[in-house]
Amino acid sequence: MSVPPPTARRMAPIALALVFAASGAGCATGTTAVPATPAGPASAPAALPRPAAAPALIGTTWAWRTTIMSDDQRFEPATPARYTVTFGADGRMAVQADCNRGSGGYELDEAQRRIRTSPLALTRALCPAGTLDTVFAQQLSRIQGWLFQGPELVLTLSYDSGSMFFE
Repeated sequence: MSVPPPTARRMAPIALALVFAASGAGCATGTTAVPATPAGPASAPAALPRPAAAPALIGTTWAWRTTIMSDDQRFEPATPARYTVTFGADGRMAVQADCNRGSGGYELDEAQRRIRTSPLALTRALCPAGTLDTVFAQQLSRIQGWLFQGPELVLTLSYDSGSMFFE
């Protein structure tokens, strides 16, 4: 097995970042590209293709697709792009809940894939009939963990009461 020359080792993280940026990670429009993780050990063969980088929890705007509760109750917004959450690197999350906007804090335990949120501060605009703004905000205040299923983000709710799915 040969070791790639030093120039190739330095260029691998840049090439991986370009592939990740071009893929868009299947997230909502208006997302922020997040740099990919550096390439693996220098002893890895240069000829083997690397798997696509996983989506990033932090710095990506996630559009709410559905929530499935443990009792099979479902919540599905008619327009997922009107229900978004963005976890910032500063420990704050930005939220759009239909016609309302807001923010709150969060803390991550990346090793355990746990997340704890603080109460959200939201505007109180009167959204049209059928809105899920209150449901969405309540569910975001009860998240306890996260995982990725392909390009999709899944936020698990406390007490195993359900899961929120984002694209």
